[in-house]
Amino acid sequence: MDFEYVAHGLALRTGPGGAFECQHGAAECVGNMAETVVKSMTEGNAIAYMPFDVCVEDGEPITEELVRRCAQQNGLDGEEVVAAMHDGRGARLQEAEAEKTEALYAGKSSFHVPYFTFNGEEYENYYNMLSDVCNYWQGERPAGCSSWLKERCSVDLK
Repeated sequence: MDFEYVAHGLALRTGPGGAFECQHGAAECVGNMAETVVKSMTEGNAIAYMPFDVCVEDGEPITEELVRRCAQQNGLDGEEVVAAMHDGRGARLQEAEAEKTEALYAGKSSFHVPYFTFNGEEYENYYNMLSDVCNYWQGERPAGCSSWLKERCSVDLK
């Protein structure tokens, strides 16, 4: 099973080298880049990078200080995340996120963000995500699947 969160949104390229204007302003661009850097630092492991993303997106204004704090809370080097946002690594990674978004929506008249891919396809049924992940899981299911199914179905699947 493959899951990926692409932190790009409705950002518009404003120049070469990762220059973007984000739909919700500069703070959104800071968040997008930080999330992309952390995804790269964790080698695309959603279990490792999603807690950072949730922390950054928790409603507080997105600043480099928040990025550092969320990184530290999740066992990452906040200074390294911020350094990558300024030394060109983040810009290159953000360009790659833009290309993924453009490829997914090529030829479509409209699209929405944020978006996830699940097994390489755009995933739109957010309300059933946990159920779908648990149903598609191969092998022993994670504890979260068993507790979720037990709560909703009075079934204990192992």
